[in-house]
Amino acid sequence: MKIKIYIGLFLYLLLIIFTIANKNLYVAYVIFMLSGIIIFFYPNKNIRKGCLPISLLIGTTFFGNLFFSPGKVVLDMKIIFITDTSLNNAILRASKITALIIGTKLFILSYPSEDIILSIKRLLTPLKKLKLPIDEFFEIILMTLNKVSEIKENIINIYNNIKEGNLLKKATLVVYILLSEEIEKRRYDN
Repeated sequence: MKIKIYIGLFLYLLLIIFTIANKNLYVAYVIFMLSGIIIFFYPNKNIRKGCLPISLLIGTTFFGNLFFSPGKVVLDMKIIFITDTSLNNAILRASKITALIIGTKLFILSYPSEDIILSIKRLLTPLKKLKLPIDEFFEIILMTLNKVSEIKENIINIYNNIKEGNLLKKATLVVYILLSEEIEKRRYDN
């Protein structure tokens, strides 16, 4: 199992390097097609979580790069114009973000989070020779990961136990859960 995660990390790093280095428009089209296929046909439904904010990010990237670049004008709308250069830049940059997001989701869904963190920690242990606090950094990451999942479970349990009440009451309880440790600590400090 341990060797699989290192192969996954290596493939993920290759994806990042390939994505950043890509300047071919046809490869960008293939990335969009593969991303769509993965999103719709990947068996784990968690890959589809967050599609709306991801789509907004990709759309913003596309439209943000679509205007005001020099080149041959493809579409002139009096105030703004689209050039061939800006269209190519928009497609390439949006495909890069799409590939990185889909690759990250696939990698995270393929391995447990703790195994990923511990594997990265093992890979970065040579940096201890430079007096970098590698162990402390990754301990904090693991504690945070455990605490976030614990808080999420508490919020879901309390939210599900509230049968009646308006949205404000539910939101108040969720905020109380998030701040409960701080409230208890201040109570004992006084």
